[in-house]
Amino acid sequence: MKFIDSIKKIQKYDYFLIDQWGVIHDGKKKFLHAYKALNYLKKKKKRLIIISNSSENIDYTKRKTLKRLKINYKIFDKILTSGEVFEEEIDLIKKRFKKKELYCLHISHLNKKKYFEKKKIKIIKDIEKIDFILASSINPGLNLNKLKNILLKCKSRNKLMVCTNPDEKVFDGKVKKTVNQVGVLAKFYKKLGGKVIYYGKPYTKIYSKCFTDYSKINKKKILMIGDSIEKDILGAQNYKIDSLLILNGNHKKEFLGLKIDGIKRKIRNNWKNIKPTYISKNFNI
Repeated sequence: MKFIDSIKKIQKYDYFLIDQWGVIHDGKKKFLHAYKALNYLKKKKKRLIIISNSSENIDYTKRKTLKRLKINYKIFDKILTSGEVFEEEIDLIKKRFKKKELYCLHISHLNKKKYFEKKKIKIIKDIEKIDFILASSINPGLNLNKLKNILLKCKSRNKLMVCTNPDEKVFDGKVKKTVNQVGVLAKFYKKLGGKVIYYGKPYTKIYSKCFTDYSKINKKKILMIGDSIEKDILGAQNYKIDSLLILNGNHKKEFLGLKIDGIKRKIRNNWKNIKPTYISKNFNI
């Protein structure tokens, strides 16, 4: 676990897998230091790939997220979200149920009823009739008790949950604090004994899909850059690639006031089986 103060110190990698939230933006604004780092790596002919635990697909990420934050999405060689991976596998999910049309309870802060109807998935609230629960996103500060009560009823009926964003916590720049994300509900449902299928980090499928357009990739030339130890760093470890943990992100409060040795010690003690290759305060040059 080596501390670095600049991305220039680790130029031996050819492929950079980069998380969005906490690394290049906070949902409200882009980080200028990170944007400069991205442009620097691009000039060095590095391959830049966004890998995000976002329930939205690639098109939405380009048009609604990156464009709104004035981040040129063309700088990236590829953008991959957990939501996109799920949408690519909708037909497989239908085969699982042996149905051409499915009914689901959708947990989301967005209304995607019309979109999913085109995919032959109808969003309804009657848990007696649903085939599965689709856990996509929640609004910051949402009281989860009502949803947990609904999930208790779903579990008693052995309903499957599909979670397209495994993140449990995220720093939201709009409210300027760490808030719950839908992964909290997936974790709750799993503790109840419910069956949960996850899409996204730390599971290796999304990492593998980053390289479907490339052949003969040397994993020693890949670096994951993220701010979540349990998602980005563990995912990199599962995929057997190196990683860079950004300290001023998801775990900012946990490392507040600590010097580098103290941060390393806390990571070793609190996350005994997860070890980033590098740590840095920010993604910068």
